[in-house]
Amino acid sequence: MELRVRVGHAEVSGDASGWTGAFADWLVEDRRLGRHTDIRRGRSSQSDGGMSGDLVSWISLAVSSGSLATDLILAYGHFRASLPRRARPAARLIVEHGESRVIIEEGTAEDAARVVRALNAAQAEDEESPHTPSAPPAIPPAANAPRGGETGGGAA
Repeated sequence: MELRVRVGHAEVSGDASGWTGAFADWLVEDRRLGRHTDIRRGRSSQSDGGMSGDLVSWISLAVSSGSLATDLILAYGHFRASLPRRARPAARLIVEHGESRVIIEEGTAEDAARVVRALNAAQAEDEESPHTPSAPPAIPPAANAPRGGETGGGAA
């Protein structure tokens, strides 16, 4: 399962631009996650509203289970606690998977449960939707038959 995460911030004095990169480093060092995930750092695309080529605007993570997603959220809670006290209330972890987006503030077990529920719902949607495009609906021959007073047949 592919997740995209970044550490965002509400308006705060000081430089918060490096928080996502610092969190990526934190994850690499975390023994529960670092060796079980593929962590890739990426830039914001124009569709993200990114104006600069910030090297670590997002982190892409490949996680194999909900327990690793839970570990991710709990690792964020520890990371957030390591931030300067005045900056902690501004920190937000943004987790995206497909069209699903969850914003985490604290990094608690309840936050982890919300992320797992959102991921499970997104995965269930993926499994329900067909992966191949469906054929266009067939038009019955009677629909192309000439109408009263018309000559010829069918579609123009």
